[in-house]
Amino acid sequence: PPFEDLGWASARLDDLANLAPSRLTMLSTAAISGRPLRTLLTALRYGPLTASPNAGMAEAAFAGALDVRLGGANAYGGVMREGPILGDGRLPVHDDIRRAVDLMHRTCVLVGILVFLAERFGRG
Repeated sequence: PPFEDLGWASARLDDLANLAPSRLTMLSTAAISGRPLRTLLTALRYGPLTASPNAGMAEAAFAGALDVRLGGANAYGGVMREGPILGDGRLPVHDDIRRAVDLMHRTCVLVGILVFLAERFGRG
């Protein structure tokens, strides 16, 4: 198709713009998870396997923190796609949704505190 690569530049700019936030999310998730080493190692091992250089880091960090496997076969717009498996934990169960939401909330609070402290004390 003639316009197949039209969004290439904007996609690369998006990757660059989200590089630091995705790593901050990964580190914050590890710090708040209660299992920081496993979370970091899982993120670093499995995060780069996804199509997105940024989303994979947070997804894999959550897989490590929750000790589950994420990814694999997913439906997008009714079309099945096979993606990488992230993590080497157990298969997720219903209760893991609550645990993931709780982890997300705690990670967001930590990031908020870090942003506040950087703003408050970052001006020399």
